[in-house]
Amino acid sequence: MQIHRLVTLLLLLSGYNQVVAQTPTIVSKTSQPNSVKFTANSNGALFTDGLAGQFIPMQPDLHPKTLLRSAGIWIMGIDPGGNLHGAIQTNHHSDFSPGILDDQGLPVTDLNNVWEVSCTDINQLLGDLNDNGLIDNPNTAINKFPGRGNPLFAAYNDGKNLPNNSFGLGGFYDTNEDGYYDPTYGNYPSIDLRGCPADRYPTQQLWSVSQDVSAHFADYSPIGMEVQTQIFAYKTAATSPLNNTIYVRYKLINRATQQLDSCFVGLFSDFDLGGPNDDFMGIDTSNNLVFAYNGDANDENGFGLNMPIVGADLLRGPLTELGQDVPLKYSMVLNNVEDLPALQYYNVLNGRFPNGTAAPNNGLMYPGDLGDLNGVSEITAGNTPGSRVSVVSYGPFTLLPGVVNELVVAYYYSYLPNATPAVQMQAFRNGSSQIQGLFDNCFGGFNDACTAVVKAPEVPKNEDLILFPNPADGQFSIESKGEPFGNIRISDLLGRTVHSIALVKRVQIYTVSTTDLPAGLYRLTVDGAVLSVAIQH
Repeated sequence: MQIHRLVTLLLLLSGYNQVVAQTPTIVSKTSQPNSVKFTANSNGALFTDGLAGQFIPMQPDLHPKTLLRSAGIWIMGIDPGGNLHGAIQTNHHSDFSPGILDDQGLPVTDLNNVWEVSCTDINQLLGDLNDNGLIDNPNTAINKFPGRGNPLFAAYNDGKNLPNNSFGLGGFYDTNEDGYYDPTYGNYPSIDLRGCPADRYPTQQLWSVSQDVSAHFADYSPIGMEVQTQIFAYKTAATSPLNNTIYVRYKLINRATQQLDSCFVGLFSDFDLGGPNDDFMGIDTSNNLVFAYNGDANDENGFGLNMPIVGADLLRGPLTELGQDVPLKYSMVLNNVEDLPALQYYNVLNGRFPNGTAAPNNGLMYPGDLGDLNGVSEITAGNTPGSRVSVVSYGPFTLLPGVVNELVVAYYYSYLPNATPAVQMQAFRNGSSQIQGLFDNCFGGFNDACTAVVKAPEVPKNEDLILFPNPADGQFSIESKGEPFGNIRISDLLGRTVHSIALVKRVQIYTVSTTDLPAGLYRLTVDGAVLSVAIQH
């Protein structure tokens, strides 16, 4: 793993963001959870370090060349006054800045990071908690994660306060079901997918949040959209397309006060298959799968004669105002989308070329099979291989204020040594079916690299215990209305034991002096049951 900050000079040189002076420096994180090494950024831009693509296959029989130049999200719609609103990401520009929007739709920039948690971190937490019901060795990655109400956040994030967000922050498994993230109760970051159990966690997961209330590089207005980006991946011992896959889940929170009509949500992907100047693209409409492949028999300055196929499996789109799935509508294949006027970006989302002319096949470009000589592909069209970008879009639909949407996509590659393009494509399509099937099953029923998975312990009930007064000044008492107790442990918010009491005889009530404890919040474990107390002086 590599963490670095893309400094202002780098951002200016790359043209990555034209509003650097008004936004925080972008934080970048590089991770390799499986056979893909990739980079994610705190403004939501994926698979780029600002200068070059960073989605690299890491397997012995392939050159370590990137398969994507970058990827990001597009959202555009029209307000009741006929004005165009939007936010997009391309190779050189981003309308998104790190941070959240508050309940008034104003930016809060404290959440400028890419937080990363591994399954090893989670297993360590649960194992630690299971042995005696206490956290003896706090885990940094889990304690610094921005789950709602995390009491440890400031201590692990350079003193920054965790902003309050009425729509929640990073997804987590809430063991004690109180709605707040607290690792001392065994809470941990998990896959945050609509309709799936909250206790599922992958080999590796990353989380960031960005918003579009900033200066835009094109002549359209901001939406007021907050985008929470969760990236996760699996590594398995068995041969599986999961080892070549990076999942991305976008949580779209519309903070605007006015609705947008004729709205589209799109995904931008610049597939650079090694050498970027000899590529073709297509779509498999039956599987909602867009893909890129080499346009000739040799990938010069890239993979040479050993050429994989790379693509995006579009797993879930947004919902309409009636809660119905918005269908995948268009899949555009273009040479370039940089520095266009606002209306031209909207044309692309509408299944048209930037100048407004209609795209072939009703905006679903090149849906033919690579092995079908009569199909509609770039091969049968006689196109010249070159640089390609993909924009797929869902819509049109009405985007209401306050709506929370979800968009899920899996980026992956497939490679079979010495296979023909048609055979490569069939293997790629088979991998897509497995990726979709695991998603549909909420990633249950298979063995990943985290073989030492430990279940979260149940938090003991404390209905029979009473603590008073709370806050306490000088002393407090613990009283049991049920069974007597004999052991009391007091821990600070970092999980460190500050006082331990082992009574000779179990009692129904006991008074604890607080004169030697600094003011603050503390966690009490009373025979395994958990209480909290605020101490003041």
